[in-house]
Amino acid sequence: MRNILLIIVLALNALAGQCQNGSDKPTNVLFIAVDDLRPNTSAYGDSVAITPSMDKLASEGVLFGRAYCQVAVCGPSRSSILTGMYPDQIGVTDLVTHFRKNRPNLVTLPQIFKKNGFHSATIGKIFHGQKWAQDSVSVTRPPLLYQGIKKEQYILPENRTGKKATATEMAEVADTAYWDGKIANHAIETLKEFKESGDPFFLGVGFMKPHLPFSAPKKYWDMYDRDKVCQLENRDRPIGAPELAFHNSNELRGYTDIGQGEISYEKEKELWHGYYAATSFTDTQIGKVLKSLESLGMKDNTLIVLWGDHGYHLGEQGFWCKSSNYELDARVPLIFSHPKLPQDKQVSSIVELVDVYPTIIDVCDIQAQTPLSGRSLVGLMEGNTENWSNYAFNQFGRPYGAALHGEGLSHMGYSVRSDQFRLTLWFNTINDEIEERELYDMGEGIELENISGNAEYKKVEESLSTLLIDFRNQKYIVK
Repeated sequence: MRNILLIIVLALNALAGQCQNGSDKPTNVLFIAVDDLRPNTSAYGDSVAITPSMDKLASEGVLFGRAYCQVAVCGPSRSSILTGMYPDQIGVTDLVTHFRKNRPNLVTLPQIFKKNGFHSATIGKIFHGQKWAQDSVSVTRPPLLYQGIKKEQYILPENRTGKKATATEMAEVADTAYWDGKIANHAIETLKEFKESGDPFFLGVGFMKPHLPFSAPKKYWDMYDRDKVCQLENRDRPIGAPELAFHNSNELRGYTDIGQGEISYEKEKELWHGYYAATSFTDTQIGKVLKSLESLGMKDNTLIVLWGDHGYHLGEQGFWCKSSNYELDARVPLIFSHPKLPQDKQVSSIVELVDVYPTIIDVCDIQAQTPLSGRSLVGLMEGNTENWSNYAFNQFGRPYGAALHGEGLSHMGYSVRSDQFRLTLWFNTINDEIEERELYDMGEGIELENISGNAEYKKVEESLSTLLIDFRNQKYIVK
């Protein structure tokens, strides 16, 4: 009788494991973040970018062509994706607020895997790159190489001042001289540990380039012809756009070779060259990690997710870097790859980074433990677009310094992206009145002329305004 009971118990345990992933093993997760990467890869149609590793990943999985972040700056965007909630829900719209200040009991994405018996580890920049921004309860081991220390972004002695130095750096050094090379090596060693232990894992690997400064070994600069790499078009601000929507490229101007004046064409070409060199450098590091996952025999049982925390301006619309509500700052790369998902597929539906958390736990058959505002993307990957809302929301405040210091916020701009339009409403944070409106027809892929108030688009503006006001009031639509 005892033997029969033992057989039954073993059979039930085996069945439970099979239900979890269609096999007897839980699904691992390799969660790859890339800082300041806009969709400038070959897989996204960029004819200049040399990004074979990310392109190969896209060919083996599902690429989302219209994915959007919730706030176009590192800390709030990462807090949103890691909690699966919108910025106002967690009270994080600046670079100095930890999400646990307002939501102490949230279960983060890495934390839910920890709670389900997985090793949960982060290497590089997954949470915001400051010591205070880390979240010890989310991981099973201390994070590594997560701080964006300026001194460590440079190799040349004249730049290693501990502060911002030149905006670009080229050095004849090995990949591991820079942090992204080190991050890749640590990730590979950690994968080997997980292989040896045989335990399931959630591994976040956060690469720091192409974030400024655009530093990379010389061989990556040599991949590009500077005279051909710069594709700067649409230099002017959108016609009729309010002053409130812009900033003075403050992040870039802090570098010693930039200053406050007009940026020359030669410097623009150098910056574009540096951005692409840094992107190719990080792409190579991603390739090393993916190759290791495969050589260790763990690829078939690992969900790979690659994402950028926000987009980027390279001089378009009259400014540089991120920190706006415009398309170039809000749109991000997003790729999922796993053997049971479609391969070499592109999804054109509009999705948000807040959807990533529910998607990952859906694929891994793990139940949510705290409320999630996004929706699983598995159905879209399988071709089911029925009842999908096809809207994305993002926000950013003014003045620019409010995002840096967490105080002095006078206006919050809320933006909604539909299939054809982008509407942004600028609310005065004191009296809650809408002070500025921006409506753009996105047929050209970038905002060119503010058509708010145009009678021809009255119904569109009214409809999107209703959605946006509801969003601000945390009445979120069901996707």
